[in-house]
Amino acid sequence: MGKIIVMVPSLQSLTLYGRDLLLDGLEIDTPSLEYLRLMGLDTVSGSCLVANMPNLEEADLDVGFSDIKSLIGSITSVKWLTLSSQSSLYGNGLVFHQLEDLELSRCTVWSSNLLARLLQDSPNLQSLEIHRNRFREGEAITIRWTQPSRVPQCLVSTLQTFIWVAYTGKPEERDAAVYVLENASRLETARFSLVGTSIFRLEMRKELSDCSRGSPTCQLFF
Repeated sequence: MGKIIVMVPSLQSLTLYGRDLLLDGLEIDTPSLEYLRLMGLDTVSGSCLVANMPNLEEADLDVGFSDIKSLIGSITSVKWLTLSSQSSLYGNGLVFHQLEDLELSRCTVWSSNLLARLLQDSPNLQSLEIHRNRFREGEAITIRWTQPSRVPQCLVSTLQTFIWVAYTGKPEERDAAVYVLENASRLETARFSLVGTSIFRLEMRKELSDCSRGSPTCQLFF
């Protein structure tokens, strides 16, 4: 495909879609953008240069770039973010002050412990959903979950909804799920879609139901 360059100062919505599409590079300079969707894109060289998008409100990213610092750094103004990339390297000091709704794929959750980092960097998060990856479900997943050194602000004051689709009950998934349930003091709803045999689903259900919850009013659904 070569290199894709999008430089349109007035552009408000941009969608680039491919199925494991290999690019030589990607550059985006769209300061008026409000909606961004990048699906199934990879770069041979890892080159991805994105200028700041201060008006961006919603982003849906499923990319395979080896380094997405400029991409993540340019979308810190979003209110709604869907992230399905296994690439998770982004610079320190980024805070998603406006982010209210976050959806992560399972492979993204475990990529360099991105779940814990985004919880720390999203102080006003209200809804968290973990789901199946749309394009890259067959790829190997390296499991990592390291409990944050301090409870993220969003768990203390703002998170209200927690959804986990295709929950398998593996130790790392269990530890992450239990951590959220135990520390989200304003949580109203926690919903799990369980995967496994009927006996194993009963075990997972009991395990999650028996864990302590930070919010006494939280309703648990399976």
